[in-house]
Amino acid sequence: MANRSYMARQKQELAIKKRGESARTPIITACGIILRTLKKEGKPVTISELVRMTELNRKTVDKCTEFLQFIQKELERNKIVLNEMNHLKLMKLEPRVGMLSLPEKTQRLIIRTLYYPEPSEEAYLLAHLYLRKAVDPEHAIRMPKTKPMRKLIKQGQILESRKGIYLLSEGITAAKGSLIIYPELKSTIE
Repeated sequence: MANRSYMARQKQELAIKKRGESARTPIITACGIILRTLKKEGKPVTISELVRMTELNRKTVDKCTEFLQFIQKELERNKIVLNEMNHLKLMKLEPRVGMLSLPEKTQRLIIRTLYYPEPSEEAYLLAHLYLRKAVDPEHAIRMPKTKPMRKLIKQGQILESRKGIYLLSEGITAAKGSLIIYPELKSTIE
């Protein structure tokens, strides 16, 4: 039976050669076929299913999946820069510089400068409650109701009890973040 399959393959390759076509699928073409098939499927498929769907050789599919994974990993860390000068194409690989590759202090400075140059009234209130340890009903603090307080209650960051207001888990997280971005809040509140 294996001999028949070999013979059938030989006949198929001979017919392809007579038509002037190549029996092998170029790797770039195979990778394109695989990517289009995966995109079309939209769900995980096994290598065997991919071989069946694409009608590519198993070894070609294996090589392409390894190649695509390597390229993906490499392009997550680096980017290809292509420049044209005097009818020449110059190509180089440069490391990607994203915000996460920067030191944490620099990240905070960028976030603060671009998006939140000054703490909001809500940030002051959250930091105040956190520094006063108002994190449960027993340690709630009485305060006059303000617009920012009503907003935080509506968002589920603080809660009002008979004793006063205190932070919920989301409020605690937001208060910690506010104190990281605006360390000066500690001195203005304490």
